[in-house]
Amino acid sequence: MTQLETYEGKYLWKYIPSVPVAAVFIVLFFAITSVHCYQLFKSRAWFCISFTLGGLFELIGYIGRIIAHGQTGNLAIYVLQSVFILVAPALFAASIYMALGRLIRSVHDQKASIVPVRWLTIVFVIGDIFSFVVQARGASLLANGGDQAQAGQYIIIAGLGVQVVMFGLFAVTALLWHLSVNRVPAPQGFQAKDVPWKGTLGVLYAVSAMDHDQIRLSCRGVCFRPGWLSLVA
Repeated sequence: MTQLETYEGKYLWKYIPSVPVAAVFIVLFFAITSVHCYQLFKSRAWFCISFTLGGLFELIGYIGRIIAHGQTGNLAIYVLQSVFILVAPALFAASIYMALGRLIRSVHDQKASIVPVRWLTIVFVIGDIFSFVVQARGASLLANGGDQAQAGQYIIIAGLGVQVVMFGLFAVTALLWHLSVNRVPAPQGFQAKDVPWKGTLGVLYAVSAMDHDQIRLSCRGVCFRPGWLSLVA
């Protein structure tokens, strides 16, 4: 029977990582990422590269969890799976933010966006990169143990907080633009119905909800509270 192991006298994990659960996510992310890779090269929508990279990060992270099942005292594996699973959603979000900017331009209704379209992608992607860097830095400190590991946990929580704020701003921007396009007539010579913007925006809403849902972010936040008081990870 697999038992928890220690690293320098301390437990890195408070539970044994589940192999069946990790295997399910590996299969799902492999299938979905494979489809995205095919679509990426077929359509040459290069702004979606970050979305594909996010899928690869998830794959690496969950493979790390399977390896960690029998090596819970291995610090390198612990840090590897933590970093890749933590930062993958930030990569997904970058593509979502860029897609919104392209959608607004395609409907020719840039004035309806509360964030100027020329800055929209830049603002959200920079915020996302900042969240990415903060979380990665926090995860890297986990490897040092002691007070630095505790500081790393606080830094990770701060990075997740940045992610929540950026998602909130994105949601407000998308929703207000959505309402405005429905109210205001399209520019002369252009019909918004010529662009399947409603369906595309619906997909962005759905993907955003799955990538940023408050339950997931709350679970990650509790997971990285100092002391690992929760088993929700």
